[in-house]
Amino acid sequence: MSLELTSASAVAQGWDEFGTINVEVLSRDAVESTCGWDSLELPEDLHVVRIEIVRWQSDGLIVDFGIRSHFADGRTF
Repeated sequence: MSLELTSASAVAQGWDEFGTINVEVLSRDAVESTCGWDSLELPEDLHVVRIEIVRWQSDGLIVDFGIRSHFADGRTF
């Protein structure tokens, strides 16, 4: 199984850009991996308890740039 994380720009107005962060669970191996963890082993009974958007903030600029998963055993990814 693989997770595919992508982003897409939906609307751009001046300096404002809006879009989505997309997550897809694939039942096959990823065709192309750009992640440093391309063979991360996770136990099958791993339970996600919360997903959050990771934001970068500086001088009035806020950018959504990632996803953080919190698991029942206290680990994060």
